Amino acid sequence: NKIYVLTSLEQCDSRIVNYCKRRKINFFRGNLNDVFSRYVEFTKIKKLDAVIRISADSPLIDFNLVNSMYELFLQNSEYDVVTNIFPRTFPVGQSVEILKSSTLEFMNKKILDLDDKEHVTSYIYKNPELFKILNYKNTKNENSLRLSIDNEQDFKTFINFVKVNKNFLDYNLSKIIETGRCKKKN
Repeated sequence: NKIYVLTSLEQCDSRIVNYCKRRKINFFRGNLNDVFSRYVEFTKIKKLDAVIRISADSPLIDFNLVNSMYELFLQNSEYDVVTNIFPRTFPVGQSVEILKSSTLEFMNKKILDLDDKEHVTSYIYKNPELFKILNYKNTKNENSLRLSIDNEQDFKTFINFVKVNKNFLDYNLSKIIETGRCKKKN
């Protein structure tokens, strides 16, 4: 029912927290180098049954996709995770993962490497036999397209897109692709 920005306790992320405070956006702060533990702490403190994970490098996320996956999650309670990246058929930057808190707790008892602690769900994809995973597939494979912001050029492309498409928040994935915002992965 609520959207939260999960960020670190580091001073450098105080700008994010101040932005959230000014705009009355919920936030939660945790360990900079262990994003996984940040999620575990967040779900415990907020007493959540599940969490929808969308990365901050995906500002053009299609909320129709999020809503469809949430409905799928509600209808398939036997799954530990509902994802659209195992295998990926949506563009990079359209990744949605819905995880049960019990799944996070299970993983928390495992020995996670640095990559697993940074990327939250990588342990699941490295060990699929331990989890019930439901993958939501796109009607056509668009995994070669990129909509994420991973470097300065991506950011410049995004800013230009926003300048040209003032109502971009109303766009769905098809409209974003149609405008030419997507580029092929390298």
